[in-house]
Amino acid sequence: MAAQPKSRFIPATMTWAEAADYAFRKSESWLRQHLKDEELSDFPRPDPLFGVFAKAAVDDWLDRRFGTARNGPRDWTGELIERTRSGKGARKVSGRKAA
Repeated sequence: MAAQPKSRFIPATMTWAEAADYAFRKSESWLRQHLKDEELSDFPRPDPLFGVFAKAAVDDWLDRRFGTARNGPRDWTGELIERTRSGKGARKVSGRKAA
């Protein structure tokens, strides 16, 4: 029996610790302490019900922060198609027979 491929699922949400590491390379406690600062006033807030951050919102904040923001909403479809065509977004499977 062939080994199962690793999942390429990218979660849409991040915990406090994940958001702190992803955006700032800092700890969860650092983010909780500094989220009140004026400089981070526009950083996304966690969902009040689940207590997690939306990864897309954090990505958008980083894009704005570093001047790489796009005009208008992000279009993931075009990016995913391009990544698939270039072989970066989808795993190419060759020589496998259908089950």
